[in-house]
Amino acid sequence: MAGAAALNRMPCFGVSDGSGGDASAAYTFAVDQDRLHGAPDFGWMNHPMTAADRLHVRDGHFHRVGPDGVPGTADDERVQLFGVTLFFAKTVSDSSLASKVAKRLRRLGVNLVRIPSGYFVDKEKPFPTLDEAGVGRFQGWLEALKAEGIYLDLILHNTGYSFRPSRDDLPPLSTSPDEIPGASKIFIYYPRLVELQLEYTRKLLEGIGLKGNPGLALVEIFNEGSLLRAWQTGDVDRYIAGDYEDEFRRQWNQYLRDRYHGTADLRLAWKSDDGKLAGLTEEELLEAANVSLVRAKDNLATNEPRLNDFLEFLLSRDAAYWNAHREAIHETLDPLVPVSATQMWYGGLLNLDGQREMDYFDLHFYEDHPNFPGKDWDLANWRIHDSSAIGGGLKYCLDCAATRVAGAPFTISEYNQPWPNSHCAEIDPTMAVFGAFQNWDSLMHFCYSAETARDPLPLPRGMGLPGNWAQFANLGQSAWAFRSGAIQAGRQICAIAEPLATRLKMGRMKKSHPMAGWLHENTGYDENIALVHRVALVRAEDRPNGPPLPPAGSSPYASDTGEMTYHMKKLFLVHAPQAAGVFGFLGTGNRTTAGAIDLQLAPGARGFVTLFLTALDRRPLTESRHMLLSLPGYTYGTQPGSDPPRPQHLIHFDSQEDWWTLEPVTGASGDKLNMGMAAVPPVWLERVECFLTLRTRVRNLRVFPLDGAGGRQAPLGACCVQNIKDGIKVHFHADGQPKSPWFELAVT
Repeated sequence: MAGAAALNRMPCFGVSDGSGGDASAAYTFAVDQDRLHGAPDFGWMNHPMTAADRLHVRDGHFHRVGPDGVPGTADDERVQLFGVTLFFAKTVSDSSLASKVAKRLRRLGVNLVRIPSGYFVDKEKPFPTLDEAGVGRFQGWLEALKAEGIYLDLILHNTGYSFRPSRDDLPPLSTSPDEIPGASKIFIYYPRLVELQLEYTRKLLEGIGLKGNPGLALVEIFNEGSLLRAWQTGDVDRYIAGDYEDEFRRQWNQYLRDRYHGTADLRLAWKSDDGKLAGLTEEELLEAANVSLVRAKDNLATNEPRLNDFLEFLLSRDAAYWNAHREAIHETLDPLVPVSATQMWYGGLLNLDGQREMDYFDLHFYEDHPNFPGKDWDLANWRIHDSSAIGGGLKYCLDCAATRVAGAPFTISEYNQPWPNSHCAEIDPTMAVFGAFQNWDSLMHFCYSAETARDPLPLPRGMGLPGNWAQFANLGQSAWAFRSGAIQAGRQICAIAEPLATRLKMGRMKKSHPMAGWLHENTGYDENIALVHRVALVRAEDRPNGPPLPPAGSSPYASDTGEMTYHMKKLFLVHAPQAAGVFGFLGTGNRTTAGAIDLQLAPGARGFVTLFLTALDRRPLTESRHMLLSLPGYTYGTQPGSDPPRPQHLIHFDSQEDWWTLEPVTGASGDKLNMGMAAVPPVWLERVECFLTLRTRVRNLRVFPLDGAGGRQAPLGACCVQNIKDGIKVHFHADGQPKSPWFELAVT
């Protein structure tokens, strides 16, 4: 980071105490998560769990079994899950915090937490040794979550445990003598390692007490990884050696013997039309089991039939691993529990084959994930593009849509647009509305740290939600938009039917994502169709003679429900009966309409806005007597040592125009500290001065700025709220107003 140019990313904040200032001024704000009440409290969406809340898969979605406790009957009820990945660190040992954290999450409308199982493994003893005390304490967490109506998504194999030959009775590995590298994915096919993991699965599920437990929603077998993807990236070639390579080759030859009658049959199948690419050599004999493995670096020198067979072999190893775990989970618990393998980016289109037996499919994505040009996660040497999802063409939304598999629930168990991205407030409401339109089944924001339960004044930092009040401010509305049915699912479903030849082509190219972009380049798929209709992947052989995809049209793209419009790389508009939103680059002085509202930014504003208006009484906005409006800008901590106190600034990273970082602070040891480690309270939010017109039949609406606990402050006066012919016009974040990201509109 040496030589970073001192060039501010945005207009420099003017320091404001909430009593006024220029349109780009900041104001200080802090959310009291334990006292949050009133309009921003969405805890009413949850209820304490009973046996009726057991989840199962029905008709391609998650459902409650209902009061009769029987799946597949008339009282089943569709459930959409909006959650967070919950990190504990040391907090899991303190179950006294469980109720506090669970209540906080409930107020955000969260009904699912995703938890890695690594907290329950004794990493100093042979695998699988459970940390029995940790397992016992977690039962307290599980009960606290259930009491607040929050389900559990358990990640089985994201333990942080490293298999060691000396400790776990394994053969030595010459490429890594001390431990079996996780990147090698040896544990997916090597028999002893598979058995150890299955033993761990049974012990853990029994130890936590998850059999018949209505609090368990989902089980993910592995967070991110597959043997197929490890081969594509070269990690298989890099690490597999000795006994592990011998076993891998043995399984490969057995796979071929099961598929072909003998060497002559295999030689014919692998014969190259041009004779230039390697098929089966004269020395390789199926009867001798000496057919060589295909190295990733040799993919272009290997003929297509041999490479296709090897890809399908890798898929078979992945599938055997996934299926064995699914069987163990269902045997230990029961067959109702929905199980997924790993996220779809680890295999791409071929996961349509490798994960066919799974109960649901999953995906992860990050807009503007921090980049570390030196050492991974070096908090003194990082950078971001400060990109906008909306300004970038909603590429990740469209990629998710093109990855969804028809006929099965679809979850996005990790997503974020991490701090200090200055557009990060856009990601949750955009994903919630788009995901509801696509009729997805779960969204999980990454992440919420339980450690913040000890900190009354959390600071924004990286992926964390507490302290990043820009994202926090509209998370409850996002949960409501996704879970409530206020956003209609698309009316037409378009199948993206891909034949085996296309699926294998993606594998041969060593590609697994981005799905929409790859399909566009290789099949002509127009990813923008997902802005108009629902889309889903399907194997072409499972849906022969399907109709072609309809044209997507051009920008602005309007959903077939009439509730969502996207002006390419500019504005995402929501105009549903109970919700209206303007997200993106409106610019100053411009006026736009989104359903019941018109919006115009004041002169001097940054030009980017994230405004969301939602009804709290289930009435259309034109008739609602109680509404919540969120208007967060971007957020920063205070620059240490600044006098007077001021927010941190984004500056160019190493004088590179397309990379940004936070201005550094020199710590006591002389190190450069960033990613919020060096920030101090208070936290600042951007002032977003604007004029909103609401068309409403309701008279005498009052507009209340809300404090950090959701409490009403003095209503805005007549100078800022004007009754007009068809409704009201409100001036938000004007000089002299109390500043807040939340405003409650109500008849009192």
